[in-house]
Amino acid sequence: MLGVALFLTLTLHELAHGLAVKHFGKQVPRAGIMLYFGMPAAFVDTSDIWLAPRHARILVSLAGPLCDLLIGSLAAIIAWAVPETVVGVWMRRIATASYLTALFNFNPLLELDGYFILVDALRLPNLRNRALAFIGGPLWQKVRARTALNREERIFAGYGLLSTLYTGVAVVMAILFWQRQFASMVAELWSGGLIGRLVAIALFGLVIAPLLIGVVLAGWGAVRAITGWLTQRGYTRDPRFVASGFGVLAMTLGWLPLQVGLRVETGILLMGLWIAAVVTQWYLQRDYEGAWIGRALVSFFLISVIELIAQAGYLMIPDAARLWSGMEIAGYALLLFAGFVALLDVDLQQQRSSQLIASAVLLTLAFPAGTIAAELIRIAHPEYSALWALIAAVPIYSGVIAQALLLPLLISLYDARHFWSWLLLWTGILFQIGSYLLELLPAWRNTPPTLALLVIAAGLWAAAWGSHLVTLRSISLIGLSWPLQPALGEITRLQDAFRHMYVGLYRLLRGNYGVQRTRTLDNRMDVLAATANWEVTFDRDQVRIGPTVQALPLDEQGARYAEILRYAVTILETLAGRTFARRAFLAAYDALPWPEREALDRHCLARLPWAHEISRAFGDAREARIRLLRQIELFATCEDHELQALAAAFVSQRVAAGEVILRAGEPPSGIWVIETGEILARNGDTVQELHRGDYFGELQGPEVTDCEYRASIESELLYLPPGELQRMLREAAPHTAEGAELLARMRLLERTHLLADVPRIQLRELARHAERKTVAARQIIVRQGRPSGYLYVIASGQAAVLRQEETAQGPRGPARLVARLGVAEFFGEMELLRGTLPVATVVAITPLEVIAIPHHVVKQFILGGDHVTSRLEQISSGRLLELRAQG
Repeated sequence: MLGVALFLTLTLHELAHGLAVKHFGKQVPRAGIMLYFGMPAAFVDTSDIWLAPRHARILVSLAGPLCDLLIGSLAAIIAWAVPETVVGVWMRRIATASYLTALFNFNPLLELDGYFILVDALRLPNLRNRALAFIGGPLWQKVRARTALNREERIFAGYGLLSTLYTGVAVVMAILFWQRQFASMVAELWSGGLIGRLVAIALFGLVIAPLLIGVVLAGWGAVRAITGWLTQRGYTRDPRFVASGFGVLAMTLGWLPLQVGLRVETGILLMGLWIAAVVTQWYLQRDYEGAWIGRALVSFFLISVIELIAQAGYLMIPDAARLWSGMEIAGYALLLFAGFVALLDVDLQQQRSSQLIASAVLLTLAFPAGTIAAELIRIAHPEYSALWALIAAVPIYSGVIAQALLLPLLISLYDARHFWSWLLLWTGILFQIGSYLLELLPAWRNTPPTLALLVIAAGLWAAAWGSHLVTLRSISLIGLSWPLQPALGEITRLQDAFRHMYVGLYRLLRGNYGVQRTRTLDNRMDVLAATANWEVTFDRDQVRIGPTVQALPLDEQGARYAEILRYAVTILETLAGRTFARRAFLAAYDALPWPEREALDRHCLARLPWAHEISRAFGDAREARIRLLRQIELFATCEDHELQALAAAFVSQRVAAGEVILRAGEPPSGIWVIETGEILARNGDTVQELHRGDYFGELQGPEVTDCEYRASIESELLYLPPGELQRMLREAAPHTAEGAELLARMRLLERTHLLADVPRIQLRELARHAERKTVAARQIIVRQGRPSGYLYVIASGQAAVLRQEETAQGPRGPARLVARLGVAEFFGEMELLRGTLPVATVVAITPLEVIAIPHHVVKQFILGGDHVTSRLEQISSGRLLELRAQG
């Protein structure tokens, strides 16, 4: 009955929205019923009102809840008037449903009417997504950096946190709601025969399944958010951390069967873990295309599929236990095959005798282990013949042999990042063997310890492949950093780029797959070099280019290096898979200094078909960096080739939230340009926010040391070291110094009272046409009665304004001191405004630096503005009155 009342009130609620939309002359394209957080809710498409004024949008959103309150109030009055009648009972239900609907719709934490009213009232569109994105990262970065939040950020923080909390509460409420309403109904239908089961399945698919999918998607979103948080902080780059986290989780999940025993929850957990293992291995299949070890991974994938089917069969059709047991035996046979394939991937000649002895010991133990298992099975099952007991013990024998065969692979990876994922798999096989044996013994079958071993084994398989996937996706870049060094020419840059590329590939393979595989790469490259007469030798991470190759023309050298790199990547594919080979090539390429990247891009990458995308991406990044530098005032006078040289010289630098880049009082070492993020410049209690395109450092002048520069959120900077900066000023981009001088002139002009409000574009043109002049002490700058043609602004020093008496023969008599002028003050304005000769003489008291702007430039760029002209006339008139009063 309450559901019917809810349906009626929701229908009237949405009808009110539709009528309000029509009132403002808009259209209602569609309407219907939906499930919102698992609860039924009618809806009307009011998107046409979004283009209406703000007050119309708020009124349309208010119409529904106000209608609920009106209907609820009328129904409550009727129920009060006739309480004991059928009408009164119905009115009470309608009043309750209306008030509940109004309460939910006024809740701004759900994307219902209250939310849209709040969005329009605050003028913050897409508030929910922006708030959730803010609390997902930037908020905590600002908290760690102890950065104050502005009004918008405070709203995002408060709304995002409350919305996240309420979402969890709403999901739990929805689950409880559906459980109370449908659990008993579905149970009765399921026990009512075939038709009842079909109806129950239909109800589950139409009602419960969407809710479960929503919960799974929400959980997946939380997993992705946590993974992103860990990735940003570099935790996923540590394979020990990843493997330990997954391993501890697998062991923890084994606690559930110890508590609940053999229940549906245990079966679902077991199946879920094997599903996770299967899905993860499915993703890994493409990563190991071309690698020999990829054949073993196919076998491991099939084993996981078999285990998933077998465990699902034990749960759903327990009577067919022999069938599922037979499938498990087939899975162990595949495990033995996978062990042989993995052994063939290892160069046993590189392993020490002690390591080989360990594998031999395990192989020896496989025979007594299989015999003991067969005897235990025969004792536990007297009805089994000796042959059948031996067949049932085959998985124990096969599993131990597989572990012995996998041990050389595990040992070969002892110094590699993937060692930990293979160790988890090796341990998971051990638990799997133990759980299989216990399942065959009636006294232990389906007991909590056995079920715990089953869950732990499945969890370790999922953990092994999960950590393997994460480690493969986060290639270690340790040791890949090449200093930017001036090259004598394009050939030298190309040779350096080739050396660094090969060394980068070698080091990445060594870091991720161990020393033994890098020795294999080294040996194969030596053979190829000798066979193909490359005249290039490889000694671990050293590359020596012979004099014959160095003497080749540039294009032939590029072709030779492209051929060598193509073979190196092909060998990497056989050793570690195609995905790793391509990612390693990209990582080694990204580690090159920009001039070397450009040389390799021009002469090598065009000859590698699969490297075209890398070349195109580098071109896009280079153009984006040049566009950024073009927008910075410091480089405003640089020509295109100078901007290209600057883009190549800058080094990318990532800074974490709260990290200090330059402390107050420290001399700046180089220059930083903000590419993304936010940097706070703090000078005492004054804080300035710097964003994309802003810069700080050496060229700003000595006052920069008064500020502390700290990242408020994770930021990307472009850094130019001091030595490279000076070289760029001298050689590659001399106009950068012009840009610095232009900026200094602009800042001085901005400090001048007359020009403080002049637009930047006009100020830049004034500074561009101005020139800096140095004047010795006691030297005359402007002489009374003689034209100068300039407006002067004092950059440093002091000047005196002197005036003589005007006569028919010109200025005569002793000069009187009229005024003293200092930094940021100006003179020469009377000649500009009045068109007459100067009425006073200006002499340098101390050594003086002035910015001289031609009068015709001032007239062209700023005298057209009423504000500047009136201010200049006001200052000029005041000075003229002072001259007359003193004369």
